[in-house]
Amino acid sequence: MLPIADFHQDMIFVDGILERLYRAGYRLVVGAVWPLQGGRVWDYGETLEGVRWFWEEVKRSPNSNVLLNWRDINPENLNLVIGLEGGYLRDLRQYEELYKRGVRLFGLTWNVDSELATSCCGDKGGRGGLTSLGREFLHWAKERGVLVDVAHASYDTIYEVLESGVNLIYSHGGILEKPFSQRILSPALAGEIVGRGGVVGVGYGGIFFPDADLNALANLIQDLYTVLGGGVVSGSDFFGLGGSEFKGLEKPEDIHNLLSLLPDGIRYRFAWEEAERFIGRLG
Repeated sequence: MLPIADFHQDMIFVDGILERLYRAGYRLVVGAVWPLQGGRVWDYGETLEGVRWFWEEVKRSPNSNVLLNWRDINPENLNLVIGLEGGYLRDLRQYEELYKRGVRLFGLTWNVDSELATSCCGDKGGRGGLTSLGREFLHWAKERGVLVDVAHASYDTIYEVLESGVNLIYSHGGILEKPFSQRILSPALAGEIVGRGGVVGVGYGGIFFPDADLNALANLIQDLYTVLGGGVVSGSDFFGLGGSEFKGLEKPEDIHNLLSLLPDGIRYRFAWEEAERFIGRLG
């Protein structure tokens, strides 16, 4: 079975999800702790509880492990990267504790301006970049070699992060020639991320690619490889979207329907090789 990597799944509190993904062929998944559930920002204790859930789920999944060191990736298992989708904590010591508990991907913000950065879609209207704490955070992140995720960040924020030298990723979203919001990247900005050694994750929703269907999504992925040359990965955002709106791609297992539409020269790269190469550079 073709190994699959996915750089963003909001799968928290879906019991049995890791074994389900493993059986479907997933071998690397970023599981997102989204600290704004219930219409409010989670406090520190609730965030820790979200991280704890992932460890409990791994205990129930004999074919899964939490990836703590990039060089330890094992393609025989499902390698879970625990991610935090939004930097809403106010103290670097709390981020350090999350790191000690296994978090290895840190999103700077969600669609609400955070303690670290201006959001694409917050009250500031996408105008502004990192906060002073956000700049301190980038120094901390660079020292620890964690992934810094700029999905949901303003363009100003992304450009600041590009100059920082951190391990950079745009985990999930859209890439369009004419972006209709800062939640979507232009090919030029996506190319900047790839050019700095990062990857860009393709999300599977109409909020990212309006009016697309499964065939159109496959064509978009092919076009991205032509324009960017590589660095394009899956960032499905399943569950965060309540499932994909694309017929034939409603659930994580349906990824094979999308892969079957890609030409041989791109299929393996998109499913696994680009992700494996990216993780290998981190080790």
